[in-house]
Amino acid sequence: MDPEHTSGETPTPGQPLLRIVAGNPTDADVAVITALFASAGTASGERTHPGRARDQWGSPSDRLRRQGGFSPSCFVNREPWS
Repeated sequence: MDPEHTSGETPTPGQPLLRIVAGNPTDADVAVITALFASAGTASGERTHPGRARDQWGSPSDRLRRQGGFSPSCFVNREPWS
């Protein structure tokens, strides 16, 4: 990748996006690398659901928490039996 275009700017039509400095890649190799850079550029910093926070349900850290006790004072916000 040309170091002049690493700041996120789009190149002008006269400048190439990629420059091959060594080797003899096929058209398929260049297409794969171009698709890889294009997908990495669009996926960086974007969230799949922009308005929602990430759901932490089923997080592995939940398995490491201590379990609550089974005493009557566990549910302090619960109304007593009538």
